[in-house]
Amino acid sequence: MDCGLALGLWAGWSAIEMVWKSRLGVGHAASIETVLSQRALEVLLWIGISISAGFCEELVLRGYFQKQFEAFTRSRWIAFFMQAVLFGIAHGYQGVEACGKIP
Repeated sequence: MDCGLALGLWAGWSAIEMVWKSRLGVGHAASIETVLSQRALEVLLWIGISISAGFCEELVLRGYFQKQFEAFTRSRWIAFFMQAVLFGIAHGYQGVEACGKIP
């Protein structure tokens, strides 16, 4: 179900981008063209890095920190909220609004 949803979102986004480019003649900013994935290998590496970032984040925050907070407080619920606060703080660079959103 997730893969189907992702595929649909990607197709929709691609369609919007094609319309945007054809109507407004606007594409990616020239300043970022050099850092965008160009070849199949680069795309595969980008996908791998993206997957590993999410996996490592879950492993550290929900695996390690939640267990440590639970051992420290002796409460699963307090540990859950402490790791959620830590998650929000760690994503502070995305802005205040992003820190308070529930995933």
